[in-house]
Amino acid sequence: MPRWPKHNPHFWETAPFFRLLLPLVAGILLYDLLPPAPSVVPVGLAGLLLFIVFVAGFKVWNKTIIAIGSFTLLALCGWCLSRLYDVRNDPNWFGRYSAAGACRAVITAPPAEKDHTWKLAVNVISVIDSTATYNTKGAAIVYLQKEGSPMLYHTGDTVLLTNNWQPLSNAGNPFEFDHAQYCRRNNIYRQQYCSTAQMRLYALCDRQQLSFTAKLHNYCMDALERYIPHPTTMGLIQGMLIGDEVNLDPELRRSFADTGIVHVIAISGGNVMMFFVLIGWLMLWLKHRKYRWVQYVIALPLVWIYVVMAGASPSAIRAAVMFSVLALGFVMDKDNNALNQLLATAFILLCAQPSWLYSLGFQLSFVAVLSLILFYSPIHRLYRPAFRSKIGQWLVKNIWATICASFAAEILVAPLSIYYFHNFPAMFLVANVLAAIFMFAVLILGILTVVTRFIAPIATVVGQLDILVVKCFSGLVNALQQLSPASFHYLQLSAIQLACIYIVIAGLGILLLLRNKKGAFISLAATIVLLLSLIADKYHSLQQDRLIVYNTSGKPRVERITGDGYTMLSTDMANTQKISYATTPAHIALQAWHQHKIGDQRLFLVNGKRILILDTPAAAGHFPVDYLILNYHAGPDLAMLQTIYTPKAIILGNNYSYKERQQWNKVSAAQLYKVGDNGAFTIEQ
Repeated sequence: MPRWPKHNPHFWETAPFFRLLLPLVAGILLYDLLPPAPSVVPVGLAGLLLFIVFVAGFKVWNKTIIAIGSFTLLALCGWCLSRLYDVRNDPNWFGRYSAAGACRAVITAPPAEKDHTWKLAVNVISVIDSTATYNTKGAAIVYLQKEGSPMLYHTGDTVLLTNNWQPLSNAGNPFEFDHAQYCRRNNIYRQQYCSTAQMRLYALCDRQQLSFTAKLHNYCMDALERYIPHPTTMGLIQGMLIGDEVNLDPELRRSFADTGIVHVIAISGGNVMMFFVLIGWLMLWLKHRKYRWVQYVIALPLVWIYVVMAGASPSAIRAAVMFSVLALGFVMDKDNNALNQLLATAFILLCAQPSWLYSLGFQLSFVAVLSLILFYSPIHRLYRPAFRSKIGQWLVKNIWATICASFAAEILVAPLSIYYFHNFPAMFLVANVLAAIFMFAVLILGILTVVTRFIAPIATVVGQLDILVVKCFSGLVNALQQLSPASFHYLQLSAIQLACIYIVIAGLGILLLLRNKKGAFISLAATIVLLLSLIADKYHSLQQDRLIVYNTSGKPRVERITGDGYTMLSTDMANTQKISYATTPAHIALQAWHQHKIGDQRLFLVNGKRILILDTPAAAGHFPVDYLILNYHAGPDLAMLQTIYTPKAIILGNNYSYKERQQWNKVSAAQLYKVGDNGAFTIEQ
């Protein structure tokens, strides 16, 4: 009797959601790359035509036609979902009412304090003109000038604003983080700067009208603020427990990032799992295995309430959706396929919010879980800890499991982390073992602080324990941070190099896990391309010679970058944090993070161009240069500067106020370059 031919299934056959996720992602990317279409109607007609082709393919049973039709239809769905999510296509978007005189907005997040302004995230609910009021929608950012007055507005307050909205823009410094694009992908397209006289309170937030999850969030925030008097500890626990990072210490966050444990701050799978474990402890009376499904049925709505209360970040939603898929599979007594569950979770999330494809939280959490699924078990099987005592066996087993999980997750997360954050945590294994213990202790103590809020003596003691644990752990993290080499904070990968690294990892996985020799050739080819790309980048960096005038407030920051280092020619020493934020991306991208001695020259040649940095008002005479950089607070005597120096361009730093720049506009010429308006000025080969 003939046997059915033996066939080893491909991974996309065991994880069918891969064939749905891939075209959906392609459609979302296509929407971001192409200009926006005027209407969904043409897309609907194209979809109908493709559906006809798809049906025809079934009739002739042509697998190629069916595959192409299926991929195109799903990609079209991704494009349509992205278009529907884009608030600019909504007829009620407030950006369509540019002629209105005022608008009404609700503050949606706690005000964030800047040096000279307060940053307010708002939702514009209506615009007002001379004839009528129109209901609108859309998020925006308001920068409210301090002007010596305290912040009087809170989350949920309704305010009146002028309708003076501007498109989002960046500072224009080379290789800087594209904050405008980040906001656009979060459906924020407008911002405005206003004085205290241009904003008025319309209505206070009515706490009685808040949702249950919002009230629960405020309850937890108040409890932690009351019983944890240490600001650093309070901000950390608020971020870890309820996802509110408004009080998180930036230095502590940086130390966590440098040691590879910044994930403990975000609400993610670890929080959801611990929440489920606590529910399991409370239901120990259900000992029989056949009643375990009751735990999932009870835990499922509680997990979603917790995630919504904690801000519903992409990583938290991903964890909740994956837990829901797992719980439904357990309740329905279905076999669990971790890879297919992860892909199904990503598919569901991207259908709900297509822009999450660009969210770093979504990407990192997805890649971390994928890496655990692929590599944890093979690494864990390499060593089986043996210990005589039960306590020692339990301790060694859990430490080994934590090490394996940390190493497995880092395999796919590390390249993405280097690509985005230019940092590789050398001590990530040690830090993650400590973080696992720390996270469990802090979350339990944080929950106890909230639960015992009305028992003041107990809550006070628990709050002090919180402070003690965080101080001890922060000291360990700071010590580990110092052990990381300085060069590990300035790593740079291009998109091609990132792809090569993942191909190398895939090839090694095929070779070592599937025992397929083709993986060795794939990995070797990708390694060669990667090395050639790195050599080319290093060669170009060693040949470079450029000058950059950065867009920073205060005294202009001027640098000359030669080879693998930079020389600081002028800077504002009182503004080091902002200077670092503006210059570090360029140092990393140009591979020039070594600082040479501070330059004392004011006249020099860069690529054959004569450049003068003018520190004091000009004297009479004639001294021709190619570029003149004003390094003092000069008046608008442009004609005299042109007569003396006859430059091709005069570079005006951002140490002038907006009104002063307007005065320069009145006498400006074609060769006047204003860094504050046009972004950083660069001279290069």
